[in-house]
Amino acid sequence: MDIVKTFVCDGKGYYERHLRIMNAMLPVMMTEKEIEFLGCWMYFGGGEMDERIKGLVKECMGLSASGFSNYMSGLRKKGFVRGDEIWRRLLIDSDEQRYGIRIIREEE
Repeated sequence: MDIVKTFVCDGKGYYERHLRIMNAMLPVMMTEKEIEFLGCWMYFGGGEMDERIKGLVKECMGLSASGFSNYMSGLRKKGFVRGDEIWRRLLIDSDEQRYGIRIIREEE
């Protein structure tokens, strides 16, 4: 049986929903705040972290310089940020995304 669900999201929520779905498929889980951080980043451009995007993300989340640095450091350690860019497998490049998840139960 197939289970299908459609989410209609706008703005930053679109990227956050995408990251929550992707989170289920990642070897290391992101926290809710890390998802919010990356969602802001993706919403404001998603490319390389430059001063403009850094300022927008800090404002979006109400972060100080040290708070911003802590998120970047944590996301780098988990492999979700490489240098000053989001790991390419997390990026989304269209206004619609489909996911395929299959669960198989092994015989005991």
